[in-house]
Amino acid sequence: MSLLILLALFPVLLVNAQVAATAPAKADPLGRNTPYGCVVGFLKAAAARDYAKATQYLDLRGSRVSNEDLVRRLNSALNRGVSADLSEISREPEGQGADGLVRTRERIGFVDTASGRAAIELSRVEHKGEPVIWLFSADTLRNIPAVPDSSASPLTRYLPSWLVDIEILSVPLWRFLAGILSIVVGLGLSSLITRALVALLRPVLQRATGHEDVRRFLNLRKPIGLLVLSALVRIVAGVSVSLLARKLLKDTSFVLAVGGAVWLVTQTNSVGVELRIARLEAVHQTGKVAILSLGRRLLNVFFVFVGIALLLGRAGVNLTAVLTGLGVGGVALALAAQKTLENLFGGISLIMRDIVRPGDTCIMAGETGIVQDIGLGSTLMRTMDRTMVSVPNAELSQKNLENISRRDKFWLHQIFGLRYDTSPQQMRTILADIEGTLRNESSVERVTSRVRFIGFGESSLTLEIFAYVLVPDNDAFLVVQQKLLLAILEVISSAGVSIASRAIVADWKLPPASAQTPDDSKTPPEPPRLTSG
Repeated sequence: MSLLILLALFPVLLVNAQVAATAPAKADPLGRNTPYGCVVGFLKAAAARDYAKATQYLDLRGSRVSNEDLVRRLNSALNRGVSADLSEISREPEGQGADGLVRTRERIGFVDTASGRAAIELSRVEHKGEPVIWLFSADTLRNIPAVPDSSASPLTRYLPSWLVDIEILSVPLWRFLAGILSIVVGLGLSSLITRALVALLRPVLQRATGHEDVRRFLNLRKPIGLLVLSALVRIVAGVSVSLLARKLLKDTSFVLAVGGAVWLVTQTNSVGVELRIARLEAVHQTGKVAILSLGRRLLNVFFVFVGIALLLGRAGVNLTAVLTGLGVGGVALALAAQKTLENLFGGISLIMRDIVRPGDTCIMAGETGIVQDIGLGSTLMRTMDRTMVSVPNAELSQKNLENISRRDKFWLHQIFGLRYDTSPQQMRTILADIEGTLRNESSVERVTSRVRFIGFGESSLTLEIFAYVLVPDNDAFLVVQQKLLLAILEVISSAGVSIASRAIVADWKLPPASAQTPDDSKTPPEPPRLTSG
């Protein structure tokens, strides 16, 4: 609802701000610096029946008609006799200079008079020490008395006098009520037409997407309704009595159309990406999910930017100057937002290089967890203790990022020691049985698996088990690892050997030199014997 209110108020702000948007530094207080400002200013003053102010938009040299009657007849000619579009009137102080006229003249349109067709023109007037202004030319004003005064609407003859005489904000009450009624009728028609369009499009969407459930597409009803309402407002603008009202309604229609179009394309983009992500997840191809999510956000931002540019262009803003200013200001903005841009490009780099995907288990920023989302500025990860960690993308692109989920196989690596009372035959038996255990496990990679007696430790005979387990995830690896370790423990126990413990084996060392006797220094002490139990 708030969006609709803003869209409804925006055209009013357009009409009030367009004169100021194009005015030069030394502006005329009445907005007569441009042809557009002159026409709009006159229409506003005439609609408010401020004849003294409206007269200041006229070049009255040689005029013999009363100012009030001249203003009324010119206002009637502009509203009913001229098929002009205010949006096409120049907003430049120099005018358009078209139609073969001199640079000091600007043609608005033509009007039928009793003596034939006459042009409505503006003349550029310059007085010493004053800003250059535009006025309705004296030639035009000489033809205006021949234009019939039809300022009153024919409908007023059939309405009660109180509806005509009472005014709200200089607008007759009957027109005010007619406007409210038009809004209500327009909203009702828009709703009905939208429902009919959605009902017609439902089977088409089902065939195009392959989905029976098209509830996601119901989100498109509101933007479609806004576009339909825009078309209805445009139709009403074509039959409006006042030129200023036609301008306001056309601006309203344009704003509604731009807002509805931007809303529709962003919603369509979001729905399309959601359907695509659902298909990828169904076939376990989640690698492109992050790219699609980022692309959806960037496209939506682009669509909104285009919509704003269209609205600014409609308001008379010079987009070339704006874009030039953005180019200069963009450098300063880039310097001020260096960290933000680093995070943005870092996120794009992560996604494009396909280093990490949502759902992957990773080690980053000293934490282990599952990646939840890769945003434009940071990456969210759920840690093992269920906390949420946000890591800037720039930091991830510059530091080591370990993706545990990307392992193609899991490393089983165990180093342990057997007691020193293990005989060579027992050692050979243990090595052979462990190798057989590894070979008999189907998930163990046979080419790289091995068990070796690798050395004499300080307190044990050291063995190393090296193998890769071909399983899809860490949980499956832990199950296989447990199975193998239990089997290895049974092999060692069956051979009558125990795993060494540092607590029961004393390391042999020479006593300090101060504690040696002359006889002891010639014969080293006997090392302690290994004990069992």
